[in-house]
Amino acid sequence: MTEPTLSYRPELDGLRAVAVLGVFAFHLLPNVITGGYLGVDVFFVLSGFLITSLIMKSAPGKSFSFFDFYIRRARRLLPALIAAIILTLLAAGIIFSPIHYEAAGQSGIYASLGVANIHFWLSTGYFDLEGSVKPFIHYWSLGVEEQFYLVWPALLIFGAAFFGRAGKFGLLLILSLISFAAMWLVQVKHYDAAFYLMPFRVWEFGAGACLVFLNIKRDEDASAANPIGAVLTFAGLVVIMAGFWLGARFDNLAAILLLPVAGAVMIIMGGANFVSRPALSNPGVVFFGKISYSLYLYHWPVIIFARYIFGADLSPVIMICVVLVSLVLAYLSYRFIETPFRKTWTESAGKDRMAVPAALAPIVLGVVFASSHIWNQEGWAWRLSPELRKVVEATREVPNPNCERRAFDPSMRALCVFGDRRENIDIAIIGDSHSNALAAGLTNAMKREHVTGVAMSRGGRVPLMNTHLHVTGGRASVGYSGNSNEDFENIFASKPDFIILHARWALYWETVGPSHEHFVQPRYLGPIDQDFEYTVEATQAQFESGLIDTVRAIKARGITPIIVGPVPNPGVDPLQCLSRPYLRSVDKAMENCHGFTQEQSRARNAPVIAVLKRVSQDEGAIFFDPMPIFCKPGAPTCNRMINGRLIYRDDDHLSLYGGRQLGGRIVSLIQKERAVAGQD
Repeated sequence: MTEPTLSYRPELDGLRAVAVLGVFAFHLLPNVITGGYLGVDVFFVLSGFLITSLIMKSAPGKSFSFFDFYIRRARRLLPALIAAIILTLLAAGIIFSPIHYEAAGQSGIYASLGVANIHFWLSTGYFDLEGSVKPFIHYWSLGVEEQFYLVWPALLIFGAAFFGRAGKFGLLLILSLISFAAMWLVQVKHYDAAFYLMPFRVWEFGAGACLVFLNIKRDEDASAANPIGAVLTFAGLVVIMAGFWLGARFDNLAAILLLPVAGAVMIIMGGANFVSRPALSNPGVVFFGKISYSLYLYHWPVIIFARYIFGADLSPVIMICVVLVSLVLAYLSYRFIETPFRKTWTESAGKDRMAVPAALAPIVLGVVFASSHIWNQEGWAWRLSPELRKVVEATREVPNPNCERRAFDPSMRALCVFGDRRENIDIAIIGDSHSNALAAGLTNAMKREHVTGVAMSRGGRVPLMNTHLHVTGGRASVGYSGNSNEDFENIFASKPDFIILHARWALYWETVGPSHEHFVQPRYLGPIDQDFEYTVEATQAQFESGLIDTVRAIKARGITPIIVGPVPNPGVDPLQCLSRPYLRSVDKAMENCHGFTQEQSRARNAPVIAVLKRVSQDEGAIFFDPMPIFCKPGAPTCNRMINGRLIYRDDDHLSLYGGRQLGGRIVSLIQKERAVAGQD
């Protein structure tokens, strides 16, 4: 049986081009094309329309075959996908550090099996890409599509037995509305689930599918001069471009997705007309549409590898090279993989439809096995020279191996206890993930001095009382600090002598990350349980106010507050620099390490350090500045290694060894303060 085909519509290839170029632009210039990621949603609408058209063309004559449908989907998608995974893993094996290669191997398994969206839902967020290397994260959308293909044919074919054409349209419309409503509700507390999981995306496919039942007549000659179609096409392009421009300004995922979905629907309805022909059906745009699938597969790994080698801020020349390499790979994939696998291979239809699956099955299993081996064998660390391996392996130390839950006091089970672990608590630490790195570094010095501490560290928490943190930009609001007052009360209950406040202060003061952290979303501060303006001025006012409130509350309980300033941001992941297999020595690796100069690191932190110092002096807190420990006068950059060991575990967090360099000084400071107090 030959599966039915649809008449070719070049404007739909043009729509594919718009979608993939939007995604490409977002990944390459995320601070400029902030909503380009919405191109994926255009693909979803197109898939819903085209797949439903194929299925319904077969259904009336009872000629639809589930087996042939899935074979055709496999031939269309899998060869290029598996080839891209293989090439990406090979390139990553040359370029990536063992830690990053290990993660790539793990995600490669899920990408090969069509469930990358579920993997990244469980492990990370699409907009949490700062300082990370995930060459398969864009495969999440392919996972959604493949899962959609599993359920959609059955829904349409079996639904045909109970509903007429109008009934099927009504059924799809109801399912789409339910899916949209579910996304709207779920995104509030489970944004990543709403983003990644297929049931919450059904409405986008459904929007395209519903068009199949509207009986839109398309006579090519008439539609070319049809002003209504031209208006629809023009409006659709404007709406999609508006989404690309405004995407980062919306917290509501379902709301912003209405723009690309509505735009794609209007362009599909518009058909061929005097707007679509020059804008979407010209040969240049159609070319990008034809290679759009392969371009989608290859562009992101190429961008990642370029940033890995040349630094996060790519020069215009490197960007042009990235674009050219991506286009060449996409064309070669389209010409020599996609196109041949769509054609018949043998004279026997029965043999031919099984040829591709039979060839692909062992290859897919081989990719899964290789990815599993990379994951299981810690990213094939043997690729590094012994000198580099020694440095890199030291960073695998557990960040806080001595941290335990305090079992003997039920009121403090939420706190992490470390150091000497005596009954009485000497110090407490509260803050974001940087405070966790500090707590790890304090442990050994605290044991030597018989000091016990508790910590309450949470990624993204700004340790300020009466302060709410709002993360915005292309994702839902996340109030990490809404319960800070409650957290402080838990800390107060432990009755420490000192409370240490430590965080990545500059991030909360500036509201945005450094220039190289393209995907760090803006962070705004405001008073708890009150509306506030999302501006830098309002944030900085609340920062200072919250800091004063916090210091005063600590002192009111007879506890000494210690404010530990920010550690310098290297502007690059030194581990990434040191663990590239093609660089064989530590010295050579460090020569090729980009990032911030010492002047840039100091300039980034200077404004917030001034505020921390002033409040400490005015309110009677102790201020400790880590910058002199890591930034030696006259050096071009702040230290990235001390005594041949890395002091960072990524592009902003201290490693266990780096934390010890800072922790020992702080314990000495505490003991000195105690001695002075004893003399008084």
